[in-house]
Amino acid sequence: MKTHEKRAMQTGHVVDPLKNTMSAEMEENALINKNGQMKHLLIPIVVLVLSTVDDAINWIFSNRRNSNHSHYV
Repeated sequence: MKTHEKRAMQTGHVVDPLKNTMSAEMEENALINKNGQMKHLLIPIVVLVLSTVDDAINWIFSNRRNSNHSHYV
């Protein structure tokens, strides 16, 4: 068994030698990218979602408070 297959089994990524057309090096890079990039991408996505939700809530409440005005900001 190759080292990338062992690592793939540990991370829960099943490697089928017949179906797998990627080289061992590409497989290593794919696993590293999956584990490394997701953590880096997750933080800005969460921050963006939270700030958008916060803006939406503020917009809804400001519209409700100013419902007697006809114009929308």
